[in-house]
Amino acid sequence: MIDQYLKDLIIKNNLFIPNDLIEGSYRWCVYIYNNLFNKINIILDKDIETLDNLSIKIKSHHLINWVRDKLYEIHPDALGAYLKELNDTKINTFVLYKIKKYLLKKALKEQEYIIDNYIIDNYPNLKKYIKEEYMPEGKYEFDISTRFKFWGKDHWTNFNKIKSIYEGKNNLTFMEIGVCEGWTTTKLLDDILTGNNCYIYCIDPDPTPLFYKNMEKHVNKYLLVKEESINILPKLLNLKTLFDLIYIDGDHNAKAVLEDMVLSWRLLKIGGIMLVDDYELKITDPWFYKCHKEFKSIPRLMFIHPMVSIAAFMTIYKGCYEIIIENYQIALKKIVELSEM
Repeated sequence: MIDQYLKDLIIKNNLFIPNDLIEGSYRWCVYIYNNLFNKINIILDKDIETLDNLSIKIKSHHLINWVRDKLYEIHPDALGAYLKELNDTKINTFVLYKIKKYLLKKALKEQEYIIDNYIIDNYPNLKKYIKEEYMPEGKYEFDISTRFKFWGKDHWTNFNKIKSIYEGKNNLTFMEIGVCEGWTTTKLLDDILTGNNCYIYCIDPDPTPLFYKNMEKHVNKYLLVKEESINILPKLLNLKTLFDLIYIDGDHNAKAVLEDMVLSWRLLKIGGIMLVDDYELKITDPWFYKCHKEFKSIPRLMFIHPMVSIAAFMTIYKGCYEIIIENYQIALKKIVELSEM
């Protein structure tokens, strides 16, 4: 019996099926499975569930050769472990993890955190095989940042660029809007703000409990302000506080992003850098609906992408900045005040 949703998915994606394939047969299942991976652009939870059920159906055909091919592409050791477990009714959990990781990765491509989060939610016995990549050698404790692979390739490239500019300098003052668990905060303090008289202002109305725990190692290097940025930034303007770098990763709705950028720009020193996260935010990612507080009060249809605000700012302030980073994030180096143009 073939699931109706799977049939609908085949029709929706205009998938051609050769006449010699019998519906429900091994060859039919493998053909549908492999070709749907290449056809589907946006994977929904229901799509993943349907493909996963189809893979179970394939395994129920006892398709040893097919699984062997897939496992060999992963690693010969995984193939060996699978062959060793063939006589058992329960497949080796590590091998099962590798199979699922491989197949989901083909479908979801670079969205690694979605793959791992799906595995955590649906296969809790496989959670122990998910590597905590890029974790700072056990110095800190993270939950959200680990589950969702908080930084992608662009984040690491951009961090190293910022590091090359500021690392080890004295008398630096940074500000971070939106700190969550302190992942970025700890990286900035450990690797960049290592000189004398260096501090970071952390603006967040509701940091997670892990933020406080992680920041115990930096008690004299940071100042936490538990307020909305729209309330605290004007106060900092009145105090004439200026910053070398301002990192904006707070409320992701366009209105809030624009407010943060305009006010932060006035707080930035000439030659300072304003780094804005999520310029290429994919609003279909479950990460943003599960973990960013602003999405709990703003329905999806009311959400306006931060790219709109960033583009508007860059148009209005054209000539005031130099673009030093433009990928998933945007970094603008301030070269002149708008009032001086």
